[in-house]
Amino acid sequence: MHPVKAAIFDVDRTLFDYREKKIPDSTVSAIRKLKEQGITVIVATARSYAELSEDLLGKIEADYYVAASGHCVQDHAGRELFSLRFTYEETELVKQIACRYHAGLTLKYPDCNCLYADPEQMREIYSNIGHPRCPTLYCETMDYHREQLPLGFAVRGEGGIRERICEELASYPDLFRMERFGNGIVADIYAPGANKMTALVYLIARLGLSAENCIAFGDGQNDVEMIRWAGTGIAMGNACPELKAVADAVCGATWESGIAEFLREKKLI
Repeated sequence: MHPVKAAIFDVDRTLFDYREKKIPDSTVSAIRKLKEQGITVIVATARSYAELSEDLLGKIEADYYVAASGHCVQDHAGRELFSLRFTYEETELVKQIACRYHAGLTLKYPDCNCLYADPEQMREIYSNIGHPRCPTLYCETMDYHREQLPLGFAVRGEGGIRERICEELASYPDLFRMERFGNGIVADIYAPGANKMTALVYLIARLGLSAENCIAFGDGQNDVEMIRWAGTGIAMGNACPELKAVADAVCGATWESGIAEFLREKKLI
């Protein structure tokens, strides 16, 4: 095992325990010990920086954030270091498809979410990690993207609407990829060439490190590239089978202090 100089953590069901609705105290303590040893802490999430709670930001105090599934890299203060945006034409296409199905639609930005349709329901999507802090704008005219191009989108549709939207977007494989929520009604939309790993490659090179110096923890399918890439890729005990299949090791579940126990076992804390 190469010397670990950077530790990378997914958020939902990796840092955040949905059973207890909090980040386990053992995880918070373990990450503090990593930082005390000079190890760089990176949060890598499908959420935009704006969608992270004050509770998570305050307890984890990451050095860097890989946000919006690799579309944005920000420092500890939220300052943007890199971003990949959708074009005006791509945004118009997503808007047209969502409107055709009367679906909820959010445009994601580093500092806020812009709500285009079904604003109350869309505000609720990201309120389940601590106290919701995400600033939102409601643009009834659906033209905010004329001023600022988005990092990504979230769509919401019940009764099979989400799947119909995803099917239409799937006919543009060079433009869009979908990350479906487990609730069956919400999906994030990102670019096919962007994921957590692609942003980490940029960030780790900027820090003068290599993949071999990184340990990464995740639980979902959108962590597969990151876990494969990291020198040590760890799947949570509650991870999906696809991630466990590519991980170097499997630690305990989030609610079993899996992160802290693994770091202690490997004498990293």
